[in-house]
Amino acid sequence: MAKSFELQMKEFENMTAEKSELLFKKVCFDLSNSIIANVPIDSGRAKGSFFPDIDKVSNEVNAIDDVDKSGSKSNSRVANTTNRLKVGSSFTLTSNLDYILGLEYGKSKQSPKGFVGLNIMRFQQFVNEANKIK
Repeated sequence: MAKSFELQMKEFENMTAEKSELLFKKVCFDLSNSIIANVPIDSGRAKGSFFPDIDKVSNEVNAIDDVDKSGSKSNSRVANTTNRLKVGSSFTLTSNLDYILGLEYGKSKQSPKGFVGLNIMRFQQFVNEANKIK
């Protein structure tokens, strides 16, 4: 039987500050990496165009010749940023690539259903997995 929202919130309040912070970091990390993994690969610019930040939206843009077909550069930036997260801060993942919205909304045959929205729908899964941390 599903727990009530009120019960879930009470359980969340009872978590230690450390566990809350670990949960927050892991959800941001896993969600971001899943988004990046689902970005279609052509030139590699799209996968490499993601910049995370804390308490603000990044305005960074990758160079035209900066290719990252594996997404490892974006994933590394995510890891470095999520390691600095604290409970109470906000986390953003931004791509300032001029054609990223087209890719999200079906322009790519490799990813016709997008990558951000699909992963946001899985948010609760990311929370559940992160909550298994001991």
